[in-house]
Amino acid sequence: MCKQNEAFAWTDEEGGQFKEEFFPPVKIAVQEHVPWVLKNIPIPPGIMDEVCKQLKEKMDAGILEPSSSLTLVLRP
Repeated sequence: MCKQNEAFAWTDEEGGQFKEEFFPPVKIAVQEHVPWVLKNIPIPPGIMDEVCKQLKEKMDAGILEPSSSLTLVLRP
């Protein structure tokens, strides 16, 4: 591992994505349905600022992307 240290992503900004020519995107077949409703887990007010900061960092690094749904979308 010491010889290949540059190959590792030690921070979110250093991370990337696999090349599509080697790893094509996976298509997941889904059926139309009426989604069930799940309540969101509330974020305690004492850690709200830290949670927002971490989410913004993940979005800036491209790990998370905005979504119109009630859940976050994780990028591979």
